[in-house]
Amino acid sequence: MTGFGSAEGNVLGGRLSIEIRSVNHRYYNPQLKLPFELGGVEGPLRERLRQLLERGHVTVTARWIEAPQREATVAVDLARARQLVAAAKERPSRRSSPDGWGRSRRARGRSSSGRRSDSRRSSRA
Repeated sequence: MTGFGSAEGNVLGGRLSIEIRSVNHRYYNPQLKLPFELGGVEGPLRERLRQLLERGHVTVTARWIEAPQREATVAVDLARARQLVAAAKERPSRRSSPDGWGRSRRARGRSSSGRRSDSRRSSRA
């Protein structure tokens, strides 16, 4: 049950190298080391190995020889951006209160001393 194999190939616009190593082991014990971009195939790969192997410690290592090209372009919707800026200008400022924070301490349920002024505070009679 001891074995080794390797291969290279084009995947997702890049060049990938894969190595598979196995050694005798009482139970099936897979260990997968995949690049982030291939994280979605980990489950199906694990299942496929399980179908092919009954037992053994199996290590699958994949690494990019040439990373896939990523699109570096960003599309900006200028009309939508202008609408957002106009809407933000029309909205009243959050810093319109005398203390400069938009809501006073009393509006948040605290007195000027910092104590709660709501019903959760126990009152003594």
